[in-house]
Formats: sequence, structure tokens, C-alpha cells
Amino acid sequence: MKNKWTRGDEAIRSFVGTWFQIIKEDVDICFPAI
Repeated sequence: MKNKWTRGDEAIRSFVGTWFQIIKEDVDICFPAI
């Protein structure tokens, strides 16, 4: 059970990290001065 949760956490972290990267890139394109 613990291994399942750990793997789920890693997947969520990876998913969230990817989203943050995409959002950050979009912000950089919209607001190059910042």
C-alpha cells in the first residue's frame, strides 16, 4: 500500500511540475519584461 502511495505522489509531483513549467513558459511569452 505504501509503495502505491509513493508512486502516486511521484506521478502527481511530475504532473504538477510539468504544468508549472508550461504556465511559466506562457507567462514568459506574455510578459517578457518580467
